[in-house]
Amino acid sequence: MKRLIAALALWVLGMGLAPAQGSPAEAIVMDYYGALKAGDVDAVRALIGEPLAGQYQVLLTENTQYPEILRAHYDGSTGEVVGSGSSAEGEASVDFEVMFKDGTKSTLRFNLRGQVDGSWKIVEEERVN
Repeated sequence: MKRLIAALALWVLGMGLAPAQGSPAEAIVMDYYGALKAGDVDAVRALIGEPLAGQYQVLLTENTQYPEILRAHYDGSTGEVVGSGSSAEGEASVDFEVMFKDGTKSTLRFNLRGQVDGSWKIVEEERVN
């Protein structure tokens, strides 16, 4: 009986009450959304790689109004990962849904690539709906 109680206690503490852990790719997408919402273009640049970085280079480095544009666009929004998977070694995709304060939703697919240092970078994004 004591073993059963101990095993149950370990399960509750280790599994039942522990926060769900997403993949590293999902964590990067959540960080990216947080950076967009905050208008933190330095954080956005740190989370993206080529070819996406090249596509956004001018906006992120030369447009001084872009941080405010991002904050206004994402103001009052919420976001969540709605799907993810791996397509090949060192590659992953994450589907992310943004719910805007006006009630509209947008689902984006982010493709990520693992880096030699073990980090992940978002390298492509596309609108799913």
